[in-house]
Amino acid sequence: MKLTRIGMACLIFVALISNSCSWKDVRSELPDATQEGKGTFGCKVDGRVFVPRSSLTRPGISFSYDPTWNGGTLSIKAKYWFRDSKNINIATTENVSISLGRVSEPGSYSFDNEDSSSYGGYSIWTQNEKDSMALIRHCYYDEIGDTRSGILNITKLDLNKGIIAGTFEFTLTKKSPVAACNPIVKITEGRFDLLIR
Repeated sequence: MKLTRIGMACLIFVALISNSCSWKDVRSELPDATQEGKGTFGCKVDGRVFVPRSSLTRPGISFSYDPTWNGGTLSIKAKYWFRDSKNINIATTENVSISLGRVSEPGSYSFDNEDSSSYGGYSIWTQNEKDSMALIRHCYYDEIGDTRSGILNITKLDLNKGIIAGTFEFTLTKKSPVAACNPIVKITEGRFDLLIR
């Protein structure tokens, strides 16, 4: 009887591991735009829902806010990772990044190129994981000459409660378009509600 229970436990464990390693591209709804430190992030990338998602070895979001560096420095890196539904060896990773300096209070902050302390970025790459050097597609929007414009609204910055929340949108334009990559990417309806640790 013990062997049967152990065997069942092993089967359940293997099923859970297999499921986490073969995630398909499943988009969900955007989280509500809250201000309670719920640990949420979401936006739309060219109209498609983007909510961070990870595997066992790939975190979905990394975040930091340092009120003492550069007048208050915010950095958010969100990742959405999934496998191709027809070929388990093909994996795609999308990243949305926000980095801003001089964020010390609620208000509006520009992503425009003239402000070197601001950054709104996006990248997507697809690769065959059997061959780590075989990139099928790699699009990134932070080369010299690429342009960005947009705005970040900090709606709550409460250091006592450890909460930072806001909304954002920005447009990225490649100076030199690349095959298989959109020349313009629009990030819209962005929102985050994070705990400062």
